[in-house]
Order: sequence, then C-alpha cells, then structure tokens
Amino acid sequence: MTFMPPQYGKSQLISRYTPSYYLGQFPDDHFLHGSYETEFAKGWGAKARDIFESYNHDIFGVTLSKTSSSKGHWEVQGKEGSYDAFGMNGAATGKPGDFINIDDPHKGRLDASSPAYQKRAYETYTDVIETRLSKKGVINLTQTRWDVKDLAGRILDKEPSVNFEDVYQDLLAGREFEEEWVILKFPAIAKENDILGRKEGDPLCEDLHPLRQVLATKKRRTAFSWASLFQCEPIPFEGSLFKYDFFEIIPTLTVELENKVRQWDLAGTRKKYSAYTAGEKCGKSYNNDFFVLNEVRIKESPGAVRSKVVSTATTDTYDTKIRIFRDPGQAAIDQMAQYAKRLPGFNFKDVVESELGSKEQRAELLATHGELNKIYIVEDTFGKQEDIDEFIEEHIEFPRGKYKDRVDANSGAFLELFHLDPNKVDEAVYSTGKKKYASKKQDNKYVSRAAMKRRNRR
Repeated sequence: MTFMPPQYGKSQLISRYTPSYYLGQFPDDHFLHGSYETEFAKGWGAKARDIFESYNHDIFGVTLSKTSSSKGHWEVQGKEGSYDAFGMNGAATGKPGDFINIDDPHKGRLDASSPAYQKRAYETYTDVIETRLSKKGVINLTQTRWDVKDLAGRILDKEPSVNFEDVYQDLLAGREFEEEWVILKFPAIAKENDILGRKEGDPLCEDLHPLRQVLATKKRRTAFSWASLFQCEPIPFEGSLFKYDFFEIIPTLTVELENKVRQWDLAGTRKKYSAYTAGEKCGKSYNNDFFVLNEVRIKESPGAVRSKVVSTATTDTYDTKIRIFRDPGQAAIDQMAQYAKRLPGFNFKDVVESELGSKEQRAELLATHGELNKIYIVEDTFGKQEDIDEFIEEHIEFPRGKYKDRVDANSGAFLELFHLDPNKVDEAVYSTGKKKYASKKQDNKYVSRAAMKRRNRR
C-alpha cells in the first residue's frame, strides 16, 4: 500500500508509468488497473498506453498491439500481456491479474466516509479484485487516506501488515512478504524515522510544495483533515453530535464544585467483543461549567463489577453521588438491591435508562453544552493521556462507533447534575457569554429564556 498526500504525483508514478515498466519487464503478464469509477480508470489507461507506445520499443523491445489498443484495454504485440481498466462500481475483467493496481478507490471524502460506499468498496475488493489475483500475483493499493474506515482502513483491520521502514533490510535481502501488506507512507511533513531519511519537520518535496506552503495548508485544515489527507494517518471522523472543539483538557481543577456524581453504565456481559462497564465521575461548578473528573472502565464478571463500584465509591467519598443505569424488570431491581446493601450511607440511586429517552437524545443535550460552553476534562485526576484520547474519540465517533459506554455514562452524569430529563426538555439553550445554563422550569418543562420571550409575544 502506498499512502501520499494529494498533488504529489503518486498517480503519475504508479498509474501512468508503472504499467509500461511492468509490462516491459513481463510482457506476458496481465496488468489490471482499478479506480473509483470505470471512466476515470480508463483515463489512466490511455496515459499508460501512450507511454508504452512511445518508449517501450526502445527500452524493452516490445510494442503496442495494432489490433487492441483502446484506453480501457490494450495488449502487447505478439505476447500474452495486456492492460485492463475497471471501476470500483463495476466488474474487473475475467482474466487473472498478475499485477493489480488500485489507485484512488474513493472519489472524495463523501464517498470515503459513507458507510454504504465503504461497504461496497470493500466488497468489490474481496469479491472481485481478490478473486482475479493470479497465483503469482500482487496487489498495490495507492490512495490518499480519507477515513479510518476507507478501503485501506478496512483491509488493514482484517489483514496483517508491516511498515516498509521496519522491513527494508529484509526486502533488500530478497525476502518475500506473501501474506502481509507492506505499507509505504509519505507524509507531507516528516516524522521521526522517516522512510526517505528526512529530518523531522522537513517537507515531502520542497521543490513541489515548499514548507511555508505546507504549513499554511496545515493552518487552514481541521486536525482531522490534516492528519488523514496530508499525514496519511486518519483519525476518527467527527460525528453528527460531538466535535473535537467541544472538549478542553485542563491541567487541574481550580474551581469549587457545587455537585459531583459518578454515573455507571453496566455492561451486560464480559465477552471479548462486548461493551465495557464505564463509571464517569463528573462535576458541576457554581458557574454551571461541566467537568469530567475521572473514569473507571472495566470488562469483568457481575461480581467483580459490583466490587469495583463499591471500592470506587469509597475512594470518591460520600460527597459524590452514585447513579447506575438499569433495565426495567424484576431481575434488574434485585441486582440494584445488592448494590444498595453494599453502599450504606452513600447517595445511591438506580435509574431506569429507557425512561430517559434514547442514547442519542441524552447525548444531544451534552453535545449542546459542549458546543456552547465546553466539556472540561481534568487531566491530573482523569487518568492516562491515552485514556483521555480514547474518551474523546468515542464521543467523536458516536453513534457510529463500536463502543458507547463512555458517552452513555457521561451524558447520564450531565443529566443528573443539571437536573434534566430529555423527555421534558423543550430547548436546552445555554448562554455563550457567561456560561450560565439559561433555562427556567415552566409547565413541567425546561424552557430557554429565548423560547419564553417568543411565547410571551404570542
């Protein structure tokens, strides 16, 4: 796999010149070239054909067929070799591919981030492309990275890979990597141990895109866009609710809290791929700021989880409320009775999760607060930096992400601290200036001041 930012010539090298070189070296082989749609792939087929026709007789002693030379299919005169173009939206030729090149499988971010297109592209790879690979064949995937779940991302989730810089000496020694993908990354700005030997911070090509231009591009881009398109390392795409700038990490808590709560979201099982049990400790200041103070996240048996909840309560002390989501029904009621027995003296209450609306409804209220007033994460009490990163990323991916336990527990803590019920919220509007929760209770609903003014005018 070859990853490189846009406008650095990757398609020129791999899709225009590589077919001619390969078929010059191996004139009886079949070269298949695929792209996001057939006509686009054929465009590169025409360019590769013209290079072959212009140079391959002098360099390799082979010529273009006089009878088969269309842009989507051309052959080597007097040999078995051929070139075929196909689209990810169509079918590849019935011939086996000795070299299959996939260049730009996604038209752009919209396609690369669409679950439906991601699925279709991956199925084209597994059901069409892989089935056309000959016994000696190789596949090269060349693309700009758009999304963690683009074609490259989906393949790498399921198949082994090695980085080129880690196996360079093995490759020189002639070792073949038959099952692993060999990854070549060319970020716009070099990182440590750069594949090209650049110093950290150097541009990919000073003559093509000078460093000042690259840094200006970085300033204009979001963190997500820069990491994926230009550094070849996509990060989870911002979801429909939470954005990265909704969160702010602060070194330590410097204000007095009005209330604190530890909200638990219990997992139903501890199987390998099941959800986690999450306990998010959060606080609300007198100025109505929301702080995430600490997190406990485990995957254990019900007994071990119960013990962890009790030991965490002891650490949190009695001034922290304890809330646990539960399902309706007698079994859950009996389970909560066991918790109550082991938490004497604590402000403990179980909450029927389904009575608080959907996960999305609860999360939307928290996201609204984050957009206008920030969600503060207290670094010195929360935990490790990688845990903070994962906490934020789970919110960003919600509701598409694999796990939702952190979001469930965090939004539950927010509802408890601000005394909100999603079923009764009319408009949860916050003051962007003084960061005060600007709502009053009227007719058993939380109504914003702006909404109250509109009603009065009616």
